[in-house]
Amino acid sequence: MERDDKIKGMIKSVKGQAVELFFAEKMPPLHSLLRAEESGSLFEVLELEEGGGVKAVVLDFGRGLRQEESVVVENERFSVGMSKRILGRMFDVFGRPIDNMPFEKDFDYPLYGKE
Repeated sequence: MERDDKIKGMIKSVKGQAVELFFAEKMPPLHSLLRAEESGSLFEVLELEEGGGVKAVVLDFGRGLRQEESVVVENERFSVGMSKRILGRMFDVFGRPIDNMPFEKDFDYPLYGKE
């Protein structure tokens, strides 16, 4: 079930791994994690501009991205799940286990420290 209170925007342009976005109502926080609703690509917010402009970097292959595709804030703080049970485990760059074992995090640790 999708929440209506998510911050939503759209893609203005894609240039390689750089993406320009537009948010009409509320701006996403700096270093937040965004997700394209159709392609599922993930972005990190790197710069906020006046008038709703946002510059971000694509964190995956970015296949299928298109202008005017909707994006939503997936996580307001770019973070990784942490637990004592992480030792000896294998994870992809997004923190998803790749060793076919479940992972339950104890807390989220922000990549950019406390903001």
